Amino acid sequence: MSMLTLRLDAQLDAQLASLAAQTGTSKSELARQALQAHVFKLQWEAAATPLAPHFLAAGVYSDEDVMKLCDAYRQERREINRSHSSKP
Repeated sequence: MSMLTLRLDAQLDAQLASLAAQTGTSKSELARQALQAHVFKLQWEAAATPLAPHFLAAGVYSDEDVMKLCDAYRQERREINRSHSSKP
């Protein structure tokens, strides 16, 4: 794993430290998660596909978000199939 050094203003550092204490997560992990989400968002925007604005508007910023949408779609399809198969 590589290391990145960055400077934070006092207010952001205090916010990050407070959130780390509240969540029991390190400041490094919180920064890593935020950076990962931001990079993912920028990659989507840079892709300039017709669907990218729709995904971003729906709050899809990570693989997990995509999987949640897929799971919800699958569940919806199962329910539709069940309702169709239960009809005489």
